[in-house]
Amino acid sequence: MQAEAMTRQSGFRITGWMVFWSLVAFFGLITVANVVMMWFALSTFTGIEAPNAYEAGRGFNESIARAEAQSAAGWKAEADIDNAAGRMTVRLHGANAAPAAGLSVTAIFRSPVTEAHDAEVALSEVEAGRYAAALPPLATGNWDVVIEARSANELVYTSTNRVLLK
Repeated sequence: MQAEAMTRQSGFRITGWMVFWSLVAFFGLITVANVVMMWFALSTFTGIEAPNAYEAGRGFNESIARAEAQSAAGWKAEADIDNAAGRMTVRLHGANAAPAAGLSVTAIFRSPVTEAHDAEVALSEVEAGRYAAALPPLATGNWDVVIEARSANELVYTSTNRVLLK
C-alpha cells in the first residue's frame, strides 16, 4: 500500500518498455565503445615486422652467420644522437679499433608504435670512420635505430638499438 501511494505521488513508474530500452541503450553504448577501441588498436600498429615472414625465416641462418662474422671482425659503433640540435654522429671502428672509412652509412629511425613517422637518414663521412648527418624533426620518445654500413653494396655492419629521444 505504501509503495502504491509513493508511485501515485511522484508520478514516476518503471514499465517493461523502460527497462527494455535502458538495457538496449546500455549494451549499445558498450558496443560503440568497443568498436572505437578496436578501430584505434588496429589502425595504429599492425604488428607485422616483416612483409613476408616465410622469406624472412628462410634467411634467418644467413642473418646469424652475418652477425657472427661482424662480431668476429671486431666491429664497434658509437652513435651520438642530438634530437634538439637535429644532428647525428656515428663512429665506426673495425678490428684493432681502426676507423672504418669509405663506407656508405645509413640510419633508419623506426617508431615502435607506427610506421607513419619512420625516417631514413644517409650519413656522410666527415673524417675517417666518423659519419654525420642532419636529422629530420623526430618526435620525442622511444625509437628503434638501425645503423647499416655498406661497402660496395655489401652489408658489412648492422646494429639495431632502442633509444630515447628527448
